[in-house]
Amino acid sequence: MTQSITIETEQPNYSQLVSYDVTVDQITKMGEQYLALTADTRDGEAECRKARQTVVSTRTGVDKRRKAMGEEARAYLDRVNSTAKTLIAALAPIESHLDIEIKTVEAERERVKAEKAAAAQKEIDDRIAALAAEREELARVAREAEEARLATEREAIRIERERMAAEEAERKRVAAEVQALIDAENARKQAELDRQREAFEAEQEAVRAAENAKREADERETRRLQAETDRLNREAQAKLDEQRRQIEAEAARVEAARIAQERAEAERVAAAQAEAERLAREEAERVANEKRKVELEAARPDAEKLVAYADALLAVEKPKMVTDEGYVELYGIETQLGLLRTDMQTFLDATNHVDPPEGGGEF
Repeated sequence: MTQSITIETEQPNYSQLVSYDVTVDQITKMGEQYLALTADTRDGEAECRKARQTVVSTRTGVDKRRKAMGEEARAYLDRVNSTAKTLIAALAPIESHLDIEIKTVEAERERVKAEKAAAAQKEIDDRIAALAAEREELARVAREAEEARLATEREAIRIERERMAAEEAERKRVAAEVQALIDAENARKQAELDRQREAFEAEQEAVRAAENAKREADERETRRLQAETDRLNREAQAKLDEQRRQIEAEAARVEAARIAQERAEAERVAAAQAEAERLAREEAERVANEKRKVELEAARPDAEKLVAYADALLAVEKPKMVTDEGYVELYGIETQLGLLRTDMQTFLDATNHVDPPEGGGEF
């Protein structure tokens, strides 16, 4: 809470009243109390901040009172300014001491924050490197698994082709055997027919009718045998066609399974890569947020200095104007300084609203 001390000076008359809320003696006592303060503990820091607030409030109160008395009685402006300067000069070493104590603690806090930020950045870098190594290992394992799978499939296809070639050779062998049987049977029957024809010719015309009948019977038998041979060939061909169809269907099934497995593996690898990229993006965003917090917190002392500088500019004694143009220009300058003070306060407020990093707090 701001301390307020009111001391009335001698008043020859009320038109020449010069009074401040504090005297040099009171400031001297204030110095004896506050110059002994240190900020090397939390309680000490709190007392220093409270004391500095009191000193700053007293100083600004003196300056405000000076301006008010200057407006009320310009004839006593020199006396008011002289008294104010004396009081401010007495306050200066106290405020300087308190500022040094507080800024020493703040500098130490900034050093600790910088060390924490550097450690956090190193942890992030290590994590990114680990993620990259893990992703490379996953890719290597996937490549090795794919190569092993392809080798297995190639071996299965080679075996299947060898089996099909063996079956084709067996089919040709069976067909050749059947054809050989047919040829042998035809040759035997042809020989028998030749023998019978010679016998028939020897018996002359008497047995021609019987021979003709026999020949017709033999021809029918030949046609039957040929029909039987054709049937056996068709059955053998149908069996080979069915075996070929089954082989082609099995090859198509194996190929479809391979394609499905490749697609599933590709989807799994893509999902793993997407997850790794998402983790990397989240980590990068967290690093950027932490960096922004550190930058704003680092800018806080500068913001406080800029606000104090703007206050000091506003506290500068204004010159007396003797023309309307001069007062207009002076008013414009005051307005610009006020706007500058507002901008500096906005900057300071922005640094004060930064959330503290995890695991940390106010020193």
